[in-house]
Amino acid sequence: MKIAICDDDNGACEELRKILENISTEKDMIHIYNAGEELLGDISNGYIYDVVYLDIELPGLNGVEVGQVLREQVKKQHLDLIFISQKSSYCEQLFDLEPRRFYRKPFDKERIIKDLEERVYFDILFLDIEMKKIAPHPPSPPPTCGSSLI
Repeated sequence: MKIAICDDDNGACEELRKILENISTEKDMIHIYNAGEELLGDISNGYIYDVVYLDIELPGLNGVEVGQVLREQVKKQHLDLIFISQKSSYCEQLFDLEPRRFYRKPFDKERIIKDLEERVYFDILFLDIEMKKIAPHPPSPPPTCGSSLI
């Protein structure tokens, strides 16, 4: 799973990284950004993330603006957008962006782990279902009459 953390608070980034590393088996799959423009630049250059943890109060473009661009550039079903902030007053502004979650700082480690484990479980379940799909049978030929009349 490829994860991006976008927050201008380095302490929050490291705290969240440590929480996520408890679940992730590939530590190099977690990338940290300190500005929304950095994240958007990498995504426009082809980086693909499964989950983006996005602070709302960022320098330059704020998290809501970055989230809007992400939703325009990335198909919704392929990106879990999770907002993080010290303030919950932004919740109403986020509904149109369809975030998976909103976490308040300081982080609730158990909740983050549980949510990411659910995401991993559903990814595995989805892949398993996709792999087990059976191709539909080719259409049967139309029925024919047993003999012709002469």
